[in-house]
Amino acid sequence: MVVVVVVPPQVLSALSGVELSGVTGPCDRWEFPRERLTLGEQLGEGCFGRVLLAEALGMEPSRPHRSVRVAVKMLKAHATEAETHDLHAELETLKKMGRHSHLVNLLGACTRGGPLLVIVEFAAKGNLRDFLRAHRTPGAEARCVGGDEVKGETLSMLQLVAFACQVARGMEYLTSKK
Repeated sequence: MVVVVVVPPQVLSALSGVELSGVTGPCDRWEFPRERLTLGEQLGEGCFGRVLLAEALGMEPSRPHRSVRVAVKMLKAHATEAETHDLHAELETLKKMGRHSHLVNLLGACTRGGPLLVIVEFAAKGNLRDFLRAHRTPGAEARCVGGDEVKGETLSMLQLVAFACQVARGMEYLTSKK
């Protein structure tokens, strides 16, 4: 005999941080085993959090022995309860977003057995703002990245328009998800 229990959404959200041993289901879809994540160098830092480069072993179920480069968002040691809540809220928002080719997508999270780690796709070329600044046309308004002006190969107008279209498609998707 199979017993089905219907749990109202408000009860599920109240249990979001509670570990229920032996219970599996949709809430486990994003859980990634902490021991299969190897944290590396720091990629960035904000007021209360930081982003690290990491290797995730078995991120792709079809390739359990393959390691994938990912980015991991985590809180600093001195984070407040409000900041902890904000990272949890960000994780819940990312879960609802789904995947899109013009967004940095959620890959998983480590919510058990230690601090919250949010695992997202690794953007090898960094963030778009810094990339565009590093590749601006000579003579354009000079701006600095991390205190130093960074120069790179100039982007063509076609490349810039392609970036703008990709950003617009990503924003259109986010708007459709409200």
